[in-house]
Amino acid sequence: MMGHKNPRKIPIPTGQIIKNAAGEPIGLRSVYGIHESEVYADQADKQQPSALDRALSIEKKLFEAASATLREAGEESDLEAVVGITDPITASDVLTEWCAAIAARSCRVTGDYEVIAG
Repeated sequence: MMGHKNPRKIPIPTGQIIKNAAGEPIGLRSVYGIHESEVYADQADKQQPSALDRALSIEKKLFEAASATLREAGEESDLEAVVGITDPITASDVLTEWCAAIAARSCRVTGDYEVIAG
């Protein structure tokens, strides 16, 4: 949609100096929307994980939780669904069908439900 403006308000970033019990500044807390980070003076020289590393860590946790949920439900894993398939297009089709089948078994689907290939 061209020209469509996002109706959500963009949060204003805020910062706050963190002080110890004696009132001395020891760090900085930054908040932007739901994201919050803290940097302390004694840790400033230590390498902080990059945004990519943090995102990959979150992705790994989500993947592990989803895999555990699939195992508990008795479903085959994504890797089990494509074992032996070497063609990437075929593997993509199989994974799309795998997702649709799990969704169909996991929730009530009303009306027509079809997988739309892009």
